Amino acid sequence: MNAISWSARFPAQAARGRCRGHSAVSALLRGPRLVIASGYWAAAFCAAAFWVAGAARAQEPAQPNFYAVVIGVSEFENLPKEEWLEYADRDAQTFYEFITSPRGRAFPPENVFLLTDKEALSQAMRTKLGSTLAKKIKPDDTVYIFIATHGTVEKEAAKEGYLMAYDSDREDLYTSAMPMRELGNIMQNRLKNAKRIFLFADVCRAGKLGQVQGAVNRYIEDASSKTETMGLLASRPNEFSRESDQWGGGHGVFTYYLLKGLMGEADIDKDNTVTAAELVSYLQGTVEDATERQQHIRDFGDFEPGTPMSFVDKAGPTNFNLGLGFRKSPKLMAALQGAVPSESDVVRGALDRAIAEGRLLSPTGNNAWDIYQRYLQYPLPEEERSEAEDQMVIALASAGDKVLSAYRRGDQVIQLNAAKYEEGAQLFGYASEISRDDLALQSKAKFMAGRAMVENRQFDPGIALLRQAVSLDPAAAYSYNALGIAYMEQQRWNEAIENFRAASARAEMWVYPRYNLARVYASQNRFREAEDEFRAGIAIENELGLKYAYLHYNLGVLYLYQGRMPQAEEQFRRAIELKPDDAMSYHNLGLILEQDNKTREAEQSYRKAADLDPKLAEPRLKLAELYRKQRRSELQQSVLQELIEGNPTGELGYVTLGGLLLQGKAWEQAEQVYTQMLMNNVNPAAALEGLGDAHAGQGNWPQAAEDYRQAIARTTDRNKLRDLERKLQAAERRR
Repeated sequence: MNAISWSARFPAQAARGRCRGHSAVSALLRGPRLVIASGYWAAAFCAAAFWVAGAARAQEPAQPNFYAVVIGVSEFENLPKEEWLEYADRDAQTFYEFITSPRGRAFPPENVFLLTDKEALSQAMRTKLGSTLAKKIKPDDTVYIFIATHGTVEKEAAKEGYLMAYDSDREDLYTSAMPMRELGNIMQNRLKNAKRIFLFADVCRAGKLGQVQGAVNRYIEDASSKTETMGLLASRPNEFSRESDQWGGGHGVFTYYLLKGLMGEADIDKDNTVTAAELVSYLQGTVEDATERQQHIRDFGDFEPGTPMSFVDKAGPTNFNLGLGFRKSPKLMAALQGAVPSESDVVRGALDRAIAEGRLLSPTGNNAWDIYQRYLQYPLPEEERSEAEDQMVIALASAGDKVLSAYRRGDQVIQLNAAKYEEGAQLFGYASEISRDDLALQSKAKFMAGRAMVENRQFDPGIALLRQAVSLDPAAAYSYNALGIAYMEQQRWNEAIENFRAASARAEMWVYPRYNLARVYASQNRFREAEDEFRAGIAIENELGLKYAYLHYNLGVLYLYQGRMPQAEEQFRRAIELKPDDAMSYHNLGLILEQDNKTREAEQSYRKAADLDPKLAEPRLKLAELYRKQRRSELQQSVLQELIEGNPTGELGYVTLGGLLLQGKAWEQAEQVYTQMLMNNVNPAAALEGLGDAHAGQGNWPQAAEDYRQAIARTTDRNKLRDLERKLQAAERRR
């Protein structure tokens, strides 16, 4: 049969039969067996799955230990708030409360790793599932994995499904989210010692993001079939999960009925044990009824229907009410309260504080890495050493990922210098020293070191490191883009193009390499191709709801260069809409308006640009030119003085204002401008020449001659020397 079809009143003996899903999944599992349960929530999640395995038992099995990783992400650092979830973190917290109660099998709290929202970083998810959990489990242990978050797809054709962490970025899911295949690999290989694995995953929602999430259903099924799992999906492909305050005051519909069923409502035969078959049958009816048949349970694989899931005659969570929120579980301390802490406990406490305060690499001697090295010198139990290792990997790699995330945004959004890349290299380097078999961490360390060298214009060693990064993780896009930048800086255009294209092929939704490729094409006067790349980047921007004003600004510049004024104006106005404080967009818009003889509007645009950036010379010079044409000399002088005040070390303001004053025979004012220029050590030769001209205008020929002599002493340009010598001779004749 294609789905479990017992009615709510099926006889108890039915539980002793084997439940079979659709024919795509074979019979008995040879590894750890799993049951997948899932649900689609309105504004919440899309392919929820609950996987179980092991021999059927009518009574609670004797298991040496129970472990769980429980993940719930409602907030996402790189998603607009309208695409956040509402109750995923709450569902995870509620599930935690249940499984740590006797009714939910009394998981020891220290064996349950709860990650919600900002704690649910990509590296934390990977480490807790693939390292912490894998190192703890022994044969006959039971493992629960609960994941409530967004699921999405990067490459439809390649069938790449991903689970999104708090810090995931849809521009490059491969390096920032958790692939479904990685989750399947963890369950099949790293958790292979477990006797039973239960995976509860609710990873899709309706809405804008949900338009690509409907496909996640089949990726979960594909991953599970590869790991010989068996499962139940509570929705068909292209259906979406629901979440609402109507379910327990705020839950996903699947988790709400999952927990109600486990609490006892699914105990159809009233034997005080909720079995897998009872839970499945209960969920089929309740979830479909609650969503008016908008979600339809889909099962696959084999599972023992009598597998016990909860024990109704045992105590549930204290004050458990699906309509209420739950307290955050307290962190466990290494030492017992009241006990005298050992020396290693004191060092471990210092390590925890350093990580919490972000002191990962500095100050020397009191940073997390140095304290960690001291901590390892103690004769630690293996479990404590392992916990410290995982804690450091998460802290270091997550901090490094923040640098990588800034790089991913592009230098037009966040400018990173060589020192920041060197810091990233150190963070990933230390993390890879601990997790030595993690090639992704090694690749990121090489990338950061190479990118730092390119920033310092050490191109050859930088390129060598970036190529090493590619060899360590050839599917990652970030190193190819960095290679493209290195070649672009050297005007090695063909190699730059090749690498930017390679980056885009690996991260199809990443804007930055497309922008860089457009720059290369523009440098080669390949304007049509440059325009195509800018347009492709803008299409991604619109699809993902990003706000990259620089794309529109640079496309506007491209149109301006080609004389396509209406198109340029459209792009500059769009850039201003996305980034109202973008001074250069206002300035360039002023250029277009002035050319169109819209003088008043041009003046307003230049004025806005000048107000936004006190140091920007271009709009002030254009204003000065407008005022000159209008014979508004006071405004002309005022805006040039403003230019000097905004940038006292810039030559252009002094020279332009000084020249204007000399032309108007305002000798004393000109003298003040050039004196200020000389005092600020801005091109002393030009300042002294200007002073000589001002003194000459006042008839102070001896001083003018002295000024010219000093200017000559500071000048190497032959043409300028001839001019100064003629002025000196004229001044000496007039003495």
